[in-house]
Amino acid sequence: MAQTLKNKGPVIIAVNPASMLGSKMVQEGFGVAGGDLKIGAKILMRLALDEEFAGFVLRTRTD
Repeated sequence: MAQTLKNKGPVIIAVNPASMLGSKMVQEGFGVAGGDLKIGAKILMRLALDEEFAGFVLRTRTD
């Protein structure tokens, strides 16, 4: 999707919080409660708002 949209649409960012979060998909698909959903939310908020990522250059995969 990111390759198709290039600079014409929203930025597409895949985020892996490195844990099984307690989403409905995890609960139904794996049969486990999963971790706190706030983990994923905090990662996205940090990416969007933290000065650490200001000017970060996004790359698209070509493979």
